[in-house]
Amino acid sequence: MNYRGSHIRPLSDLRNNFADITRTIKETSQPVILTKHGWGKLVCMSYEDYEKQIFKREIFDKLQEAEREAASDVTRLTEAEVFDKLIYELEAMSQGGSDALLTGYPAYCGKRYPQCCHVYCTRFKCAASGS
Repeated sequence: MNYRGSHIRPLSDLRNNFADITRTIKETSQPVILTKHGWGKLVCMSYEDYEKQIFKREIFDKLQEAEREAASDVTRLTEAEVFDKLIYELEAMSQGGSDALLTGYPAYCGKRYPQCCHVYCTRFKCAASGS
């Protein structure tokens, strides 16, 4: 573990010097490591830093999940296909909730926009939809 930039203090300081610990955390934006008998026991950090850590962890977890999914599925979509699918799913959710997503993504029309679906065509006046 990397303790560079962190402040290391005995656990008893949490009780005896709480104000000093909170001031150190606020001024340095660095965590304070509290030890008991020379071993790390607790880490004190600002709530904002804690939220940032949680956010970073969630992003990291989602990236790992995406990597696992990509490794198990050889299907690759173009950027346009991804955005068209997102538009379709967002429209389906706004019109009827998540039940609309259970039917799957409609087939591509292959006309004006090769990646578009008929919902997209209808909305944006694609020649394939007759609009």
